Amino acid sequence: MALLLATAAGTAYAQLGASATSLVVVKPSDEEIPVDYGSTYIVPMFFEDQTRFWLRRSVEPAPLLLPVVPALMVLADPPRQYPKAWKDGGGAFGRNFGDALTEEEAARTGRYLAGALLQEDPRYYPSASTHIAGRAAYAVIFTFVDRSTHGKPRPAFSNFIGAAAGGFVGNTYLPRGYDDPTHALQRTGGNFVGYGETQLVGFVAENLILEFHPELREFGRWLHLPFVR
Repeated sequence: MALLLATAAGTAYAQLGASATSLVVVKPSDEEIPVDYGSTYIVPMFFEDQTRFWLRRSVEPAPLLLPVVPALMVLADPPRQYPKAWKDGGGAFGRNFGDALTEEEAARTGRYLAGALLQEDPRYYPSASTHIAGRAAYAVIFTFVDRSTHGKPRPAFSNFIGAAAGGFVGNTYLPRGYDDPTHALQRTGGNFVGYGETQLVGFVAENLILEFHPELREFGRWLHLPFVR
């Protein structure tokens, strides 16, 4: 749980200075406001748009820097059966950082490929509700039911495929005992006790951050945090 919260906090900080490109906030004036389905014009996403979206998100600073958080967390409290090379010294940090980065990029790429094939929109559609609980519930549900490239609700197959890609990629290089299907499924789903990030829970955290992005950004401005516009 601590690992998930620390990673989500880092993601929130990184998102504060961003232009909210993951949000569907497109209007004819390109004004960045939450979606109002009565007046907002949703631009459909086609293959080339999805590719540009994936490439842009892949080279942003946040995805490249955030794996530092889980890598440090693993070094602070490594799994019991981890070999010394994975829990002691600079080499161990490099291995755990590489693992976290690989999982992140595998999940992102899996989501992109599945979304492009199945015509799912990778952007987040904010809730039209004004209640905090309703918005939070909507963000969680959006992990499992998202939108097509034309804005229609549909099962979020790309999230499940992306989570599996991130969860199972570690089976090719993680230490013995952590490279089996059980641990891969834990990394894919929501086991807070097992090793590493849990991809689906990470997607929920990302949706919550995007849903409350305006409030987080204002809070960051109030704190005078750097890079918050």
